[in-house]
Amino acid sequence: MRGKTGGRIRLAGLIPESIVEDVRRAADIVEIVSEVVALKPAGRNLVGLCPFHNEKTPSFTVSPEKQIFHCFGCGQGGNVFAFLMQHQGLSFPEAVRALAERYHIAIPETAGGSAQGGRADLRSRLQAVNNLALEFYRRCLAHPKQGQPARDYLVRRGLSDAVIEAFQLGYAPPGWDQLARFLKGRQVPEDLAEKAGLIAARRSGSGFYDRFRGRVIFPILDVNGQVVGFGGRVLDDGLPKYLNSPETPLYNKRRCLYGLHQARDHCRASRAVYIVEGYLDLLALHQHGIANAVATLGTALTAEQVALLKRFIGSGDIVLVFDGDAAGQKAAERTRPIFEQLHSRFQPGSFRRESGVNTRVLELPEGHDPDTFLRARGAEAFAALAAGAKGMVAFLIDAALRQHGDTIEGRAMAVGEMVGPLQAVSDPVTRSLYIKLLAEKVGVDEAVIARRLARPGHRRPAAVGETREKAPVRLPALERQLTAMMLQYPEILADIDKRNVTSYFKNFQLKAVAEAVLARYRETGATDGVIERLGDPQLQRLAAGLALGEEQWTLSGCRQLIAQFERARGRPSREVFEAIAQAEQAADETRWQRLLLERQQAARQRELARRKLLNR
Repeated sequence: MRGKTGGRIRLAGLIPESIVEDVRRAADIVEIVSEVVALKPAGRNLVGLCPFHNEKTPSFTVSPEKQIFHCFGCGQGGNVFAFLMQHQGLSFPEAVRALAERYHIAIPETAGGSAQGGRADLRSRLQAVNNLALEFYRRCLAHPKQGQPARDYLVRRGLSDAVIEAFQLGYAPPGWDQLARFLKGRQVPEDLAEKAGLIAARRSGSGFYDRFRGRVIFPILDVNGQVVGFGGRVLDDGLPKYLNSPETPLYNKRRCLYGLHQARDHCRASRAVYIVEGYLDLLALHQHGIANAVATLGTALTAEQVALLKRFIGSGDIVLVFDGDAAGQKAAERTRPIFEQLHSRFQPGSFRRESGVNTRVLELPEGHDPDTFLRARGAEAFAALAAGAKGMVAFLIDAALRQHGDTIEGRAMAVGEMVGPLQAVSDPVTRSLYIKLLAEKVGVDEAVIARRLARPGHRRPAAVGETREKAPVRLPALERQLTAMMLQYPEILADIDKRNVTSYFKNFQLKAVAEAVLARYRETGATDGVIERLGDPQLQRLAAGLALGEEQWTLSGCRQLIAQFERARGRPSREVFEAIAQAEQAADETRWQRLLLERQQAARQRELARRKLLNR
């Protein structure tokens, strides 16, 4: 939520703004960053290898004075909150709470009368219930007699004690109400346990029964390691084989990935992630040393899950791993609509958006899932197979042909299905190669497919909420210099404010940053904390990059830059004169008068600026 004063109203998960400010002042960005980046002095700043992209020459800069960071290689930047959010995949409230705990700053609980207070309190209580349930399940697995069937099953699946411990596996013993009685003994209200999805009401209306019974339990953690739900698998061939927690205020299966908490650092280091479909497949990958792997939770891969992964892999690789059977192929084909929503461009060898991810598909040999393949052939064979995983476009071509069949009609339908993806390939050479591949597979001339793509009306529609990518906008040089000056030389801000310089800015991003600097200056007489106030990550990165410049400012030099900017903005442009002439020729008197009035107002502003310059 943005206030009209230029400041930022931070509900931040019910953290008061004053506490956010206290945490910001207490936290030392050098101390936080130094835990993951080896920093070396470079003038007033510190530099190191960027943790957000691969590089050999340090371009990652930290300013102890300004308490900000910026990478001149990939553009990431911001303050200490932004660093934690980007590096650990935290939300803003989570970053504030993590730093508050580290620096021993108490966060008071907001009064529970508000709706938000009530929701936060419910989530907190559900979290506590889940923790108790996890304690119960793990204790049952460790029990010498009660847990023996589950331990035998896990041994048969080839899981080591280390993996069982790392993923906190448990066991829900047979019996209708063992967990329900355990929670009741811990004074947990039955309606709260039901809201957590751990127990369900009996149809008779008399009491509750355990949702999970006679199953190995897989705790589902969020990215920060909090238990949000559970999955369970039977020890035999009973049905349903798998059972997951229902949707709760904590658990949304579209937004969670099993194993992401354990895998996130490995995903960041490798800038790649393997995605499998089952708990045991995921554990098999980790068991064999493939730690940058996660699993979906009974759904096709969702847009929310991909967005979550992008926090850790950036524009790296997603490798979808599917079983070598009909079910695996159908799951792979269901993924296509998600990636068509997320990716508006293709690049060589993969389905890729420039600001998104590379996507490849690994189809295992027939009769294998990741678990059986790894146990039969090992990690090296898996890595070799993964190296040859198909790019998304090539996979989509094969999937379309499989779906529609090897008939004349089926091939024609497959070509029609590939029109959208092929049109999205921006590089003409790459598109030509894909057209050639499709033409060879369906047995037609390349020119036929090229003509089909050229038909009007076949442009792929933008996804919901998607805007077509444009060439990078070049920032106006003078406005950029002025904004950098404001961030680096606060002594000039009184002049900027008095002369209303930012009102002349035309670039909305630079204007937003400059006005945030002024708003902070008016509030506190200083500029510290302005990056956090911006809120928008893109603006934070822009401000951090400008603030870390090495220009040598003087008061007279700053005033000369302001005067230069005022002269440039005050001079009527050729476009204005042309617009007035066009309105006159078209006999558009209303527009003609409006343009003349605007020109006169600009002239008055120019004269006022000139007088201020003379009287300073």
